[in-house]
Amino acid sequence: LHQLKTLTATLNGGPRPTLRPRLLALVRGRLSGVKLQIAELQLLQRELEQVLRRPLAPAHERGARGCRCLESDDGRR
Repeated sequence: LHQLKTLTATLNGGPRPTLRPRLLALVRGRLSGVKLQIAELQLLQRELEQVLRRPLAPAHERGARGCRCLESDDGRR
């Protein structure tokens, strides 16, 4: 956002035709980054919601071993 503020501040009296493409490229780049962060956060949200549902699921849905939410990837508790 600092870069954006600097570019927009120079628009007041600066050569606008040369700054406009840089400003648009900067805004597009930041927007792309924000969209990526949102997608990653939505994925994390879904994964965390799944973790929360595991202990609440009936035993037959969790399998014969019961809740495995506290086990490590190699099967140890």
